[in-house]
Amino acid sequence: MAHQPPVLYYFVSVDYPGAAFSEAFDFNDYTEVGAFNYSPDTMGSNDSGFIFKNGRFSAVNYPGALATDITAINASGEIVGYYTDSSNTAHAFQDVGGTFTNIDYPSFGNGAAFGINDAGDIVGLTGMRAAICTVFSSGSSYTSFDYPGATNTEAAGINNLGEIVGEWIDSKGNNHGFTLIGGVFNSLDYPTSTSTTAIGSNDSGEVGGLYEDASMVDHGFVYANGFFGDIDVPGGAGTEVIRIKNNGRLLGAFFDQLKEIHGFSAVR
Repeated sequence: MAHQPPVLYYFVSVDYPGAAFSEAFDFNDYTEVGAFNYSPDTMGSNDSGFIFKNGRFSAVNYPGALATDITAINASGEIVGYYTDSSNTAHAFQDVGGTFTNIDYPSFGNGAAFGINDAGDIVGLTGMRAAICTVFSSGSSYTSFDYPGATNTEAAGINNLGEIVGEWIDSKGNNHGFTLIGGVFNSLDYPTSTSTTAIGSNDSGEVGGLYEDASMVDHGFVYANGFFGDIDVPGGAGTEVIRIKNNGRLLGAFFDQLKEIHGFSAVR
């Protein structure tokens, strides 16, 4: 796998007002979604989700939850993510028109939803396995799967063709990205990286994610047509690409020099 010539991107910060930590997870042409926290010391333990629409931010929290992260939105405005209950257990959820529904994989009682496509197929994690959930008006259909030989598999994104991307961990604890297309798995590793995670893909099969270099610095990447391209926010100390949309727009997060986290949106 080779590197492709640099592509020029224009970056815009996406920061919830007053927050010390913001991540931009997804966008559907009208609305950006993500998560924020006012204190970097409690990041992850009491996050709130956010919606950014018509130039205004709104905080979103699953009812009664200690923490809420919104991870994806589709063209219909259906939102998915995960929340933490009073026992510090994570659960997957779906929000349709302001109505929240727990969508944990049956019998596990915990998990997280990370991606949704326009057909309403949802991918995420349950226990140590990746999972797919399709929610119907009359119920839900669930499937779990593992990357062959993995100790842990996490599905992070799904496009409108049903192609899934994510991360798998080998027996030595090393992280690798993967694609699952037509029932066929492929491992995805950025050359010379110590760790690779694939997080989002668009309908052209372009994949976005992050890799860690030998100095333990995170860099974003776009993988397209067999080539990797680096994505680093100018002046940042680490970058993560979370979504790549059909028009090539990127959503993600970056560290500044003070190690605070900011969301970003980028177009080419």
